[in-house]
Amino acid sequence: ITNVTSYMNVPIHNTSCLKGKTFVFSGELNKTSRADAQDFVHKYGGRVTTAVSGRTNYLVCGANMDDGRPVTCGSKYKKA
Repeated sequence: ITNVTSYMNVPIHNTSCLKGKTFVFSGELNKTSRADAQDFVHKYGGRVTTAVSGRTNYLVCGANMDDGRPVTCGSKYKKA
């Protein structure tokens, strides 16, 4: 989580600032691991799911998918 907070401007004392928000992660993240990013969302009250739906608030994408294709080719990106 330190990796995430070091480059994001977040209210670190408000542990519910992401409450009610749902996040989906796709692709390779550049500045942190997916596990750290998901822990960050959970720490601040958010929810992480693996698929885009009507309840998804944020799709967090890396530039490329795990297989090297651009994230814009992925089904999560297209569905969002």
